[in-house]
Amino acid sequence: MVEARWAEFVRSVSWRLAPPVVVNQPHARTPDLRADDLPSWDLGVNFALPDPGEEPPNWFSDVERIAAFAGTLYAQIQRPIIFGVWDAKRRISEDLFDVDSPEPNIDELRAVLGMGDAR
Repeated sequence: MVEARWAEFVRSVSWRLAPPVVVNQPHARTPDLRADDLPSWDLGVNFALPDPGEEPPNWFSDVERIAAFAGTLYAQIQRPIIFGVWDAKRRISEDLFDVDSPEPNIDELRAVLGMGDAR
């Protein structure tokens, strides 16, 4: 369900940047979990940021759109969704921000990304 929703969302948008990539890795239950505990689940989205000075106009609207969708998904599944930034040159992603409410804090996301008003 989660991957299908993300895939539909990604297809429905005309992206200014590269489309985001979904991370969806549910883990098996472990013996230490109580009956009402949920197993670990790596759920998130990775996206590449533009190089400084090469940002297309209104590029941050892509990030806001991803955050809004992640908030909607969080409201349905009650699991945090991790934002990771992909660095193609170094071939790594770094987790920077958790969407853990239906309305993500965009100002906090801007601060985490090291920017002010990016609109």
